[in-house]
Amino acid sequence: MGFKIGWLALRDVSVDEGLDLVGMRDTGVTSEIVEDGYGLTALSNGWVVVWFNEFGAIDAAEVSKICSSHEGLWVNLHEGVMYSEVGYVENGVVHWFVAHDCAQGYFHLDCQGSPPYYAEIVSKLRSEQDADGGENSDVDYAFDVPVELAFAMTGFRHDLFELPGHGELVWSILERRK
Repeated sequence: MGFKIGWLALRDVSVDEGLDLVGMRDTGVTSEIVEDGYGLTALSNGWVVVWFNEFGAIDAAEVSKICSSHEGLWVNLHEGVMYSEVGYVENGVVHWFVAHDCAQGYFHLDCQGSPPYYAEIVSKLRSEQDADGGENSDVDYAFDVPVELAFAMTGFRHDLFELPGHGELVWSILERRK
């Protein structure tokens, strides 16, 4: 089954600012994982991460509005169909976007703009794909290109419960403001 989620990382904003920007409020409940709905965690490196337990819950247009005077990065991924995307916005402008859709092939990547770390990440994962049988492999390594780009930028990965330099994650469970 796998993850079917989205997440948004906001740089150098307070938790309260992050909540205001996404129109959410803290319920007062904390958890090591976000099983349903929404969560927020503040990383020690200055990024605030908002988790959406819904694939496609966040997109370029919405992030551009949210980040009209901030820096942000969004990720959508669906492990069931092996689709992943990441985009970077600063002051309301999308600077780059990368998506992988396995339905278009194991090596499919849609890259717009010039994301940092892109060439190194693609080279590493393509080498791993080739070593594992290329298109005949049971593993889709290109799915991790957007995931690894997001990790390189923010230090956050959706499938890690403990982050290097940060430790265990604690999520504040959120709900939409009425």
